[in-house]
Amino acid sequence: MDKKAGLRMILLRLATDFETGKREWATFRGESPEENIWVSRTLAGLRAEGSVEEIEAGAGGFKFTRAGYQRYLPQITAWRAEKESPVPEKGTEHVGSSGNLSLGLLFKIMKRMGELRADRSPFLESDRLFDLVEDSNNWDFPDLAIYVDDHLEFLQGRSYLELGRPTLSVQVRSVKLTTKGVMFVQPELADFGERSVLPEVAKSLEKQIDVLTYPPGEKEGLLFNLREAFVKNAPDLIVKALVEIGVRMAQRGGA
Repeated sequence: MDKKAGLRMILLRLATDFETGKREWATFRGESPEENIWVSRTLAGLRAEGSVEEIEAGAGGFKFTRAGYQRYLPQITAWRAEKESPVPEKGTEHVGSSGNLSLGLLFKIMKRMGELRADRSPFLESDRLFDLVEDSNNWDFPDLAIYVDDHLEFLQGRSYLELGRPTLSVQVRSVKLTTKGVMFVQPELADFGERSVLPEVAKSLEKQIDVLTYPPGEKEGLLFNLREAFVKNAPDLIVKALVEIGVRMAQRGGA
């Protein structure tokens, strides 16, 4: 195990959580008993110097203290600057380490999860989603893993995904669709056993969205919102999507 890379991943994860105000406590584990011992000792050292706090003794959830964040910020800033990516074009989803989420990437992740159901495996590893990030080859691997993981945690919070604990050395985790997630990738199931809520309209809307000209990421964002509206059985959100599509179609027709 590369201990420098391991410490870097831990500190970057804690820094991102601190900067974005994330409520969840970060957990870390290795891939072997020896790695787990190193992780425990490293976190114990950070806790002893007052750089991190633990949710409760032995619980394994950690956060930066303000003093710890300030202590390691120069090193964290240097790491982030080591492989600085070009400034993204307007509308792209590459936002560096700011912690902002992309609707486009959320939809791409769910779409990929639906496609990978054909593998017949209950779980897949999150590194199979990394290529969905714009210019993923230009990202530093720990930053890329953390950025995708932020989106996975959001989708888990919406009850679309079930996540395993991330490994430290390879910085990936297992990902599985929940029942609600399956309904998202297969909208017609949302009406199973209930009164149908315009399933044919959903298909028609998605076809219309697909042919529209949108900036990168916006089309996927609209598709994500549309799918979520059907999963939630929310006709008001569907009507909102209809209005937006109508405006886009009118603009396209008048071009």
